[in-house]
Amino acid sequence: MDRRVAWAYGLPLIVLWCALGGGPGALAEEDAKETLVTRIYNVRALTSGRPDFVRVGEPRPIHDAGDEMNPLFGAESEELVFALGQIEHLIEQIRLDVEPASWDTVYGADLRGVGEDTLVVRTFADIADKVAVYLGTLERQALRTVAVELTAVRLTTAQAAAMRSKENPLLVESAAYLANVTAANRGPQLHVLGYERNRFAAHSGVQEAYVADYDVEVAEKAKIADPIVHVHNLGLAMDVRPILAPDASSCLLTLSAFLATRRELRPVTTGDELLIEAPDLEVARLLTKIDIPVNRWALIDGQRGGADDPQWMFLVRVRPMPQDGLAPKARGIALESPPSRPARALVLRSFDIAALAHSVGSTLGQEINLTPSNFTPPAPPELEDPTPIFPVDVIAELMQETVAPATWELKDARIDVRDGRLYVRNAPYVVEAVDRNLRTLNKEFLTSVITTTELVKLPRSVAARLEMQIGPVDGERLAALRAAIAAEEATIERGCTVTNMAGARNAVSSARRMAYLSDYEVEIASNSVIANPIVQEILDGSVLDVRATETAGGGSVHSVVRFTYVDVATPMRTVTTPHGRLEAPALEVLRTRAALRTPIGKTVVVAISGGKDEVLALLLTSRIARSAR
Repeated sequence: MDRRVAWAYGLPLIVLWCALGGGPGALAEEDAKETLVTRIYNVRALTSGRPDFVRVGEPRPIHDAGDEMNPLFGAESEELVFALGQIEHLIEQIRLDVEPASWDTVYGADLRGVGEDTLVVRTFADIADKVAVYLGTLERQALRTVAVELTAVRLTTAQAAAMRSKENPLLVESAAYLANVTAANRGPQLHVLGYERNRFAAHSGVQEAYVADYDVEVAEKAKIADPIVHVHNLGLAMDVRPILAPDASSCLLTLSAFLATRRELRPVTTGDELLIEAPDLEVARLLTKIDIPVNRWALIDGQRGGADDPQWMFLVRVRPMPQDGLAPKARGIALESPPSRPARALVLRSFDIAALAHSVGSTLGQEINLTPSNFTPPAPPELEDPTPIFPVDVIAELMQETVAPATWELKDARIDVRDGRLYVRNAPYVVEAVDRNLRTLNKEFLTSVITTTELVKLPRSVAARLEMQIGPVDGERLAALRAAIAAEEATIERGCTVTNMAGARNAVSSARRMAYLSDYEVEIASNSVIANPIVQEILDGSVLDVRATETAGGGSVHSVVRFTYVDVATPMRTVTTPHGRLEAPALEVLRTRAALRTPIGKTVVVAISGGKDEVLALLLTSRIARSAR
């Protein structure tokens, strides 16, 4: 076609298109209507590792112990379990599931991790909203909690058979349960809250020391007897791993349960007039995997009872907890992103970011245990290195990418970090936007999680009246419990409060430190002997060890809780040895180890232990304190 003909026909069309609002100017205006936003999410509840807790307090005497298979005092696996993997795995999931094409085709779009638990999203607002909803969905899947309730009961074979359901021999009929489980045959109970798919553990009972043996050393003209002190744990212990079905209608439960009761501690005198104590224990042990409906009691034989010879068996039930406190989408923070525009002059200003750059370390709570002779406790797990609350080098990058990006190319514009301060030279409106963004980061990341526990002791009749069970305590029941405490029907044994920041681990003790003569260390030469007294210390009270962080949705706190309560029986029992008396303490203990989630501001019963007459209930409340900067 002739060029003049093309212009003759095409030029009127171009003029008409421009007159109707088309043309390059209109395309630029349309693009400007949809700018990228920058949002930052705390995803620590999804990406932080959770320990697998092995059983605490094997309730039988162990002499050569201390590893994961034979823990005298309890241990935990060194390998952490990640619900969804680490942050790079989370980023990969989001790229695959949320608008996959946009991350590589939209200019300036970004999805990256800052440290190990912070997610930075830069994209269109609607896609950022989808990421927030996706994170909320992941939290509802990964932060499901369940209550596992275990009760030991003495039954005959006939009683056990009468309780079982005809449809499923593992299950117990409700009417039969009420008819056969009474105060006379019901033993210890343990109820614990924890995440499904995670392993958590608890022990309630007594830990006591006794003189089990003597090691006699002989020299040329001398001999000496070295007392050997053993420690055993009595009571009920369990460790469990529950796996819920997708619809939470049933649960695959891996259950390890142990029960030990002492019939007597029999004194035996040897030919050399040495006093040895011989414990007579009744022990029941169970390791099983079962798939059972939730909210139904299952009866598992620990020992086979005769027609008139009741034996210990175990009742177990799994109850899914409500998902209140889990928001439909992640909350996150949005950084202010003003567009670039002309400015008459640049200004220089510096900002104090030392608080954000501060590294927060972790501390371990003290384990409370009696120490047997010739025993070295297992080494505690190593703590991770302290990390900054928010990496300062990332702050400068974020401001350049978010706040009027084109202005940072100006000749005299700059942003850098020196000596805990952020120096910014740019247009006044840019500097003011940086100031507001830093205030937003301070408020979000200089946040403290306050965890308070109360251990309440109450008669079983009062616990039944107050309907004490694992899970959130509503306002009416909490008021009734406070009234029972005020009326001295129940008592608060111990209370602890731990404050955490940046997901670090922290611990507090509320206890009395007691020294006792625990053993003798003997030495022998050719014609002389000596027995050196060994003095140990024990805490009487509580230790609360917590790692806590707010969930991405902002309505709950994800916590890893290690709680120990010890009540030392006084006066301490003494045992006579050839070198004098030594003290053999007995400790009433409650230990619980679990990763769990609790709604912010609500009081939750996270553990219950009970005997025939009394119940101990551990109440936990989480609160959030945000920075005023």
